[in-house]
Amino acid sequence: MDWESTLQYGIPAVCSALVMHYMTRLTQKEIPRQADGSLTLRMNRLYQVLGYIALGIGVVVLVASFGAKEEGKEIEILMAQLVILLLFGGGGIYLIMGYSNTWLSFNEDHIRSSTWMGEIKEIHWKDIEQIRYKSLSGYLVIKGKNEKIKAFRYFVGFQAFINEMEEQTKWTREELEL
Repeated sequence: MDWESTLQYGIPAVCSALVMHYMTRLTQKEIPRQADGSLTLRMNRLYQVLGYIALGIGVVVLVASFGAKEEGKEIEILMAQLVILLLFGGGGIYLIMGYSNTWLSFNEDHIRSSTWMGEIKEIHWKDIEQIRYKSLSGYLVIKGKNEKIKAFRYFVGFQAFINEMEEQTKWTREELEL
């Protein structure tokens, strides 16, 4: 194996491992209770930072590509600009909106959540019919009688939610394989 291959595969692997370690460590962070006794969990700030980086890359590459003029290739250049804008710009906006709008709040009575689009849902602990953990997506899916809430595994302070879930329901972290 040469140095190029080592760097090509090694650097992304090490960076991914460091990011996952950082995010996992923050799930155990102590979150202060609000005046009404509830806890509100939010997305990791890393999502906001990565969103702005992706948006910045998309804008820089898009602006730089306007200087690329080649006779007879206008359509191809325009298509490349659109793809770059959709991939980096769309991904960046998704991450920024996810960081800004996504939260999970809970107390001894109920769970409330907001999606990345700002849609708010609420389930009372006593109305929970099923809880499943989807390891591929990292979501804990909580189904009530009329609602479904997804709690992201990497919310800052997520362990406090798991502790409350074990108190309020019949499900445990071991059973859900968290």
